[in-house]
Amino acid sequence: MGNGLSGLAALTGTAWEWMNEPRHWQLENGVLKMTATQAEDFFNDPQNESKVATAPFAYTELAGNFAVQVQVGVEMKAQCDSICLMMFDTEANWAKICFEHMNTEPSIVTVITRERSDDCISGRVAAQEPYLRLSRYDNVFAFHSSENGADWSVVRYFRQEMPETVKVGLVVQSPSGPECTGSFRSFRVLKNRERDVRIIGMAGEPS
Repeated sequence: MGNGLSGLAALTGTAWEWMNEPRHWQLENGVLKMTATQAEDFFNDPQNESKVATAPFAYTELAGNFAVQVQVGVEMKAQCDSICLMMFDTEANWAKICFEHMNTEPSIVTVITRERSDDCISGRVAAQEPYLRLSRYDNVFAFHSSENGADWSVVRYFRQEMPETVKVGLVVQSPSGPECTGSFRSFRVLKNRERDVRIIGMAGEPS
């Protein structure tokens, strides 16, 4: 039966795998829903030597320059309950953009990890199911968010040394609460030919 993610492969044209496969998940009508349990997270605390890489992560491997985007929704109950789009090389080299329950408000949060994690809160989100996006050109990256999938805002623009092929995919995490359930839909993999990864065309396509 395999890992059960063949439905995602049919939608994106790329193979999918699990890291930390969750106990509860389902894929139905193109929507992936999964639940993280207590203390599951990806975070290398800058204050101490703690490294956590335990949250459910469904990923595909992408090579070269690309853009990916996805619509997300999450049941926010406890601080830092969140759903994320993440790229991953090793436990010491990864980055994610999250729709997160931060200080009682739904917020966009980014984390860039180069040995230790750099956590940045980018503001409140009104939409219940926003869109998240990651674009790559060589080793330059941009995170974007959108409330409607058409009007995008740059959240983070950064350089990170990554291999030619990286794991890119979907994370749900529950670092402080008992559990967190999130859903992903409309995952798209696009070729990116735009050197300035902050730029997105009128329809959300890379130029």
